[in-house]
Amino acid sequence: MPGTCQDVWKNCLTTIAKEVEPEKYTTLFEPIQPLSLHEETLTIRVPSQYYHHELENNYAPLLKKVISSEIGVNAQLLYNIVVDNTITIYK
Repeated sequence: MPGTCQDVWKNCLTTIAKEVEPEKYTTLFEPIQPLSLHEETLTIRVPSQYYHHELENNYAPLLKKVISSEIGVNAQLLYNIVVDNTITIYK
């Protein structure tokens, strides 16, 4: 097992920081909180729908690559999105 969700996300961030512009890293990736790791599924909390949209539209291949390298080839990422003080989960 790769460790806790915090360990996995920290390792992912190390790789992501090397591959994205510093401003984008600070804006989009630093606010993300790892919530859980169950088998090959990592759940992260993003502050808004905007983050989900930006990450999925601009960074999905990178996220898939780094998460797969940490968890395994069948890794999945779930988004826990805070919307109007309500939480919604998306794949």
